[in-house]
Amino acid sequence: MVGKARVSTALFSATSANDSGRIDIFDTKIHLKLLSPVPSIFSPHAGHATPRLAPIFWTLLFMLLTASLFSQETPWTVESTHDGKVEVLSRIWEEEDAEGDEYQVIEYKVTTTTKVSIEKLKALLYDADRHKEFMPDTEISRKLKIYSTNKWLMYYYFDSPWPLPDSDCVTIMTMTEDVANKSVRFDGIAHAELHPMTEDRRMDKFEISYTFTAQGDSTLLVVHSIMTPVIHAPDWLVNVWFPDGPADLVMDLIEKAKL
Repeated sequence: MVGKARVSTALFSATSANDSGRIDIFDTKIHLKLLSPVPSIFSPHAGHATPRLAPIFWTLLFMLLTASLFSQETPWTVESTHDGKVEVLSRIWEEEDAEGDEYQVIEYKVTTTTKVSIEKLKALLYDADRHKEFMPDTEISRKLKIYSTNKWLMYYYFDSPWPLPDSDCVTIMTMTEDVANKSVRFDGIAHAELHPMTEDRRMDKFEISYTFTAQGDSTLLVVHSIMTPVIHAPDWLVNVWFPDGPADLVMDLIEKAKL
């Protein structure tokens, strides 16, 4: 679960997506410790304890801890655009690294349906040079290395608008196909170390997934991304980009897939 719990968190580990459609990029370990021992009157082994006190105590403790953890979860902002045809979920929060320094995390999830076939959408995602046609502010997109038919190394160069600096990103892109559920998924995970640095800044915390699922004569399209900008962007500036920025990415993807 992605959230604001700032405890022993390693961001953006290279893991695959889970069955729920979420990107499992956080390896989060939460350590809970009672600050004082449980009063003996609540112990089921205390001679004077009543049978009901211990279960009640542990139930209340569990409820308090659960409420505390869920209160730290950053809620989604849910919006729709393009005449209600596109739903955009977004959120922004702060995390802490191992040194205690804070960094910004931006997440969005876009859902829509289209009449464009999965095969055409697949063909567009396989064509690395065309990613710049639908990814915002992307000046260069190309394959650096091909590992297999369904796995390759991608390079992106972003010509970012002011006040953000230009940057690049190196990702491993993989394609998985679920024939039984008529679904195809592309996952991109940042691996900054796999290509020499330039004079520009490199985005090393970035993941994106594209999921296409057949639904009758339509295709359900979901794009889910989570990233940390190369510099801390003002929240108001990021919020200006929502919901139209991610929605336009998806609509542009659909339009380019038609060609």
